[in-house]
Amino acid sequence: MYKYAVQIKRGNMMHPGEMSRKEMNFSTKELLEKIKENRSKHAAEYIEAVKEYRAKLKSVLQKKMAEINKSEDTMVPKGTISVPEPKCYLSEYDQFIDMLEMTKDETTSLSITMFNQLVRDQWSWKQEFEMTKASYLM
Repeated sequence: MYKYAVQIKRGNMMHPGEMSRKEMNFSTKELLEKIKENRSKHAAEYIEAVKEYRAKLKSVLQKKMAEINKSEDTMVPKGTISVPEPKCYLSEYDQFIDMLEMTKDETTSLSITMFNQLVRDQWSWKQEFEMTKASYLM
């Protein structure tokens, strides 16, 4: 699937700890395709999250308005309205797409951390994004 080069000294296998510090070379063309695919998935997920956010916000506001309408005019409504907004991370993908589209290199070196972000779509913000989306279903 992905072409990479790993230097192995004297035929010895690389220790897993060394892999995390090692950079490997990947086909720039295949890497670009994968990042574009992941970007498209995130764009779709973001659009869906916005729809879910709007539905949740409308529901919360309707409940709060019902409470206000039932209470006396001299009473202060209790509680706050808190619905976290979904965040769009398309610019994270766009930065790498732009770089890879402009490079003349046929291969691109990535650390395991960068590989996990760009290829496996495991970004540091991913869990927060998923938790925010899940909060709309509660």
